[in-house]
Amino acid sequence: MKQLRNLFTLISGILLILALGACTPTVETGDSQPAAEEPTAQPEKPEKPAEKVDDAAQPAADALDLDGSVWDLQSLDGANLSANGITMQLADGTISGSDGCNRYSSGYELANGKLAINGPFISTMMACPDADMELSGKYLQALESAGAVSLADGTLTIQTDQGELIFKAPESAGIENTKWVLNSTRTELGVVSMAIDEKIFFIISDSTASGDGGCNGFGANVTIDGLQINFSEIISTEMYCEGDGVSDREAEFLAVLENAASYKVLRQTLTFSDADGETIATFQASSS
Repeated sequence: MKQLRNLFTLISGILLILALGACTPTVETGDSQPAAEEPTAQPEKPEKPAEKVDDAAQPAADALDLDGSVWDLQSLDGANLSANGITMQLADGTISGSDGCNRYSSGYELANGKLAINGPFISTMMACPDADMELSGKYLQALESAGAVSLADGTLTIQTDQGELIFKAPESAGIENTKWVLNSTRTELGVVSMAIDEKIFFIISDSTASGDGGCNGFGANVTIDGLQINFSEIISTEMYCEGDGVSDREAEFLAVLENAASYKVLRQTLTFSDADGETIATFQASSS
């Protein structure tokens, strides 16, 4: 009996130890705790690239080429002068034109967006009204002090000591669908002007030309390629022409058409040149 009681005591002790062990809280060591998450590196925000400049839209100043250009003055220092007939032409290092009274010319250089006049202007000496003479003098004085040049939307601006000179390209008649009246022809003495005769004219339309030589009507085929021109298969009536020189002038006119190889239109004037580039005739646009 005593042995049974001892066995019961031993079993009770074991159960007590096991029960106490189950109730003891588990202590987590520092090593068992999850490691703190390292902050995730945020990607650097890319810098905004510098805005690209369109080189084609902003040409270099020294790229400005005005050789062969013709201009009509619109204003000087804000004063409207578009009706005064002041013009400027730049060609082969020479600047020339009309100052509203006389023809003028000089040498010029254009570099780095600046216009420089080489030496004083040479001009004709025609007498004009005082107001026109004063204006022409003011214009030439301003042009002599030319500096920076800019070209935008068909407007040429020249900075001068007397203010801005503003020019625009002249409006020219089209070679087609315009009535062109003979003004001058080349003779042995050179290109000779004549009184404009509305009876001697031609009109080009749909690759054909028609008109009048002053006595007989005519027709022809026309080929235009750029500034090249060719009249072919010219035919005309054969009426008898009365009056001194009428037949001769008509023959000269038809010869011009036969020999025309190139043309140029400036404002209301048409110029024909032959295959050698020599001027053979000029015509004026007519509204009649």
